Amino acid sequence: MVQEGINPDLLTYSSLISGLANKGLMIEAMQVFEDMLKKGITPDYAVFDILIRGYIKQDNTIAVSSLHDEMRMRGLLITRIR
Repeated sequence: MVQEGINPDLLTYSSLISGLANKGLMIEAMQVFEDMLKKGITPDYAVFDILIRGYIKQDNTIAVSSLHDEMRMRGLLITRIR
């Protein structure tokens, strides 16, 4: 994408992360998330929701807790999990 002169935005990263998380590829989803952060793109509630749901499906409570802490640090609060 970048090679073609297209700079990914929040929606692009969110879509990539969602696709990977839906396939259970959480390591890859987190790599895309980290790349997004390095590019200076601020994640929103939806990105965290995608990642947290992916880790919940894998029963990875440590990753869920870590993401929850990062959300709180960024001022994004979870009201409830559906």
